[in-house]
Formats: sequence, C-alpha cells, structure tokens
Amino acid sequence: AQAEAEARHRPGPGRAEAPRREWWAASGERRPERSVDPRSAGVGRPHLHVPQRGEKKALLEMVAKNAAEELVRHRLRRSADHNARARALNALQDALDLPEAPLRIECYDMSHLQGTDYVGSMVVMEDGLPKPSEYKRFKVRDVAGNDDYGAMEEVLTRRLTAYLTEKELPVAERKRHFSYPPQLLLVDGGKGQLNVAVRVLQELNLEEEIPVAALAKQFEEVYRPGLADPVRVPRGSEALYLLQRVRDEAHRFAITYHRQLRAKRMTVSVLDGVPGLGPVRKKRLLAELGSIKAVRQAPRETFEALGWLPDPVVEALWEKIHGDTGAGSALREARRAMAEAGAERVPVTSGPV
Repeated sequence: AQAEAEARHRPGPGRAEAPRREWWAASGERRPERSVDPRSAGVGRPHLHVPQRGEKKALLEMVAKNAAEELVRHRLRRSADHNARARALNALQDALDLPEAPLRIECYDMSHLQGTDYVGSMVVMEDGLPKPSEYKRFKVRDVAGNDDYGAMEEVLTRRLTAYLTEKELPVAERKRHFSYPPQLLLVDGGKGQLNVAVRVLQELNLEEEIPVAALAKQFEEVYRPGLADPVRVPRGSEALYLLQRVRDEAHRFAITYHRQLRAKRMTVSVLDGVPGLGPVRKKRLLAELGSIKAVRQAPRETFEALGWLPDPVVEALWEKIHGDTGAGSALREARRAMAEAGAERVPVTSGPV
C-alpha cells in the first residue's frame, strides 16, 4: 500500500514534483494522502477524510468541545455587555432625572476652521450601542463666520423640524432617520450650547417631549436646564462613560466630514466651472500643457492653436483665468463682425487689438 501511494504521487514526465509532505495536525506527521493541497494528490480536487477511530477521532471530539465552550463564553460576554449597558442607561436616567431610560441618545457637534466649511454631526446610540446607519451630517448654510451657537441652532432646528414633518405622515411613508425623537438630546459644549438647544425645543414646542443635556469637554461636566451647577455624574461610572462615548463619536464624525469638505474645496481647479470644458477636455488640456500652472501661464495663442478646443470655450477659459479684459471684449466684437461679414478668422494676438 505504501508503494502504491508513492507511485500515485510520483510526478510524470515534464511535471515538476508536487509537494509530498503536508502538515497533518492529528498525528503530527506529514503525509501526502492527508494533504489539503490538491497538487500533492496528483488530482485537481482535494479529498476530505473524516476520522472514525483512534487519536484523530479524539482530536476531532476535542475541537468540537472547545468550539462549544467558546460559544458559551461568547454568549456570556454578550449577556454581560447587555447588562452593563442596561446599568449605564439606568444610572444615566437617575443622574439626569430623566422620565425614562434613554434608549435612544442623539448627540450633536459642530466643526469648522475659522468659520469656513461649517458642518454639524448627529450620531445615534440605541440601547447603548452606536447605530451608524442613523448618523447624519449637516452642512451649515445660514451662518456666516465663527458662530458656534448659530450653527448649533440651525442644525437642531433642521433636525427637529424634520421630525415634526415626519410625525404628520402615515407610518408607512416615514423615513427612518428623523421619524423618532431621542430620549436624550445631548450637545457637545457647556451652558451656551445647552441654552441654544433649549431655545430650539421651546420654539418647536418640544421641550416637554425631548430631554436635553450638554457635556462640557474641559471637566466632563454635565449641564441640565434649570440647574445653575453641573450635574455630578461620578467619574469612572458607566453613565459618564456612555456620555463620553457618544460625545467623542459625534466629534469624530463631525471632524471627518469637515476634513472631507476642506479637502474637496482645496482641490478645486481653475478649470472647474468653465462652460464647455468637461472632464474629457480638461484631461486632454492638462495632458498637452502639462500642469495647471502651465495652463495659467500659457498665452492665448496656445489655446487658439488647439483645434479641438472651440472658440467659445477658449474665450470662457481665458476669462476664467485672467478676467474679462478690454482686449478680450474688443476681440469678441471683431470676431462677431467678421463672422457676420463672412470673412476669415481674425488672427489672435496677446497684445491689444
């Protein structure tokens, strides 16, 4: 039998010798007939062997037992995590004097760079776990300059107005993101941000329906409406840790969106927004001139010499780069007159016409 096995795995003429020794965990040996490499068997498919007795069967039973025990431990960890989250939510309800455990928490944060690319973020935790499918990003529209309070007011107003609109629709027509109110609305900041949130809730008549709080970064203090001093949530407690998690997630989400917008704005090209200059022509223009800098420095004759670039596009591109100069206006009038007279094309020069 051993000789037959060796003959079966011996390479034929013109074939490289296939791996003949493969690790077999059950016995600690290297045996080609137990290999998981199809090449070592000399055929195009692997063979699976199920041990029926001996040490290999004992090993299989031990693996199955270990897997079953690991599954039990995994379920116990999940159960423990659920109990920890439940304790944190109940502790948070007691600490902030909420009417019910905040199973849905929404946290809001703003991000900007010296008043530019102002964005807001909304992150959601349900049952103490992040729910990324419910996250929302807001591009602040109506706030000029560095105004955190104004940006917060705009974002909260847009979100809660959307909730009131969804509330009036039939259940089947509601969208998931804004259909439900939070059991706790958390804003990143101190008393100023809290007052903004309270004002928005009052203007929309939601102050009795949605509890609100603010978490300040400096000393991790929690502020609630109507209280002059911050609520003392014990440091290291599960309740404070839950608030910190959702606050930090809102900050991360806002920063990420802000960086995306800033990177997009910084990569805007001088070729963007030129009528008639689409992606294909942009790519071809950069390929022929070499770079954006070369496009900026090129004389007008260079663009006119490109036969595939129509005259109106050349005119628009020149105006985008250098502005609408008097020479450009005069040239357009001369071209128009010559075109009406059926004359030849007016030669273009970089100097005055």
